[in-house]
Amino acid sequence: MTTNFFDDPRMLAPRATTKLDLAGGGFVLRSPEPLAPFARCTGEWLERWAQETPDAPAFAERDAAAPVAGSA
Repeated sequence: MTTNFFDDPRMLAPRATTKLDLAGGGFVLRSPEPLAPFARCTGEWLERWAQETPDAPAFAERDAAAPVAGSA
């Protein structure tokens, strides 16, 4: 059974913001949740993935005649 991404509290940060009022009527909204480590760019993520899973195909071409999963 799959769970909807937005219905699983483990998938999203808690709903919380802090508001900083600025002169002139503007404001800044921030999350109190610290940002988790993230890749600098997609290439960095791909390089890490390739090192961790060297035998996994990065790209594949499917057979155009083969049925697509979930289609009727």
